[in-house]
Amino acid sequence: MKIDNRVAYTLMELLLVLAILSIISLLTIPNTKFFLNMREQQELNELKKDLLYARNRAIVEGRSYFVYFDRERNQYIIRYSETSPPVKVKEFKHGIKIWKDNSTSILRFNANGRPGESGSIYLVDRKNNRYKLSLTPATGRIELGILDK
Repeated sequence: MKIDNRVAYTLMELLLVLAILSIISLLTIPNTKFFLNMREQQELNELKKDLLYARNRAIVEGRSYFVYFDRERNQYIIRYSETSPPVKVKEFKHGIKIWKDNSTSILRFNANGRPGESGSIYLVDRKNNRYKLSLTPATGRIELGILDK
């Protein structure tokens, strides 16, 4: 009669391996709040770059460019005339919202890159930080700053 020599793991060994694997997995899971904050900042930076793009296109092409802010859809649309097809449509998807009491909903850049009039767009993020996007009338300078809570 032959006896089998079986190799097996003890319960303690299995628990130790599971504990080590769970610690390693917890260390490697990314911090989701960090990435959400980063995505919000990317959306704000993209908005500022798109406004600079619209201003520069107005100068290069010698015609007006419009940036429409749609609060219901939480997006902005860039056009080179009021009836032209959109050059770009961007929806805020990562926490940024267009604030309800904006003083303006359309920013216009003339053919020389200057705004048709000064304007401000107010935005808010998930943490209720409020941002003001300002357009300086004479220079066309675009400033994005956080407002006091």
